[in-house]
Amino acid sequence: REEVNRVAEVVKRAGGKVLEGPALQVDYTPDYYAFFFEDPDGNKLEISYRSEPAR
Repeated sequence: REEVNRVAEVVKRAGGKVLEGPALQVDYTPDYYAFFFEDPDGNKLEISYRSEPAR
């Protein structure tokens, strides 16, 4: 989670467009923590963390 938060801060300082988060996204899985943003070209990107491996 700390790395997701760090990337979110870098994106915000660089003027990136924040779409959502960083926050838990329990609709995906109970431990899914993510940050959604848009790059300068309008591409939507996601940085995420899961404490348990995908099954």
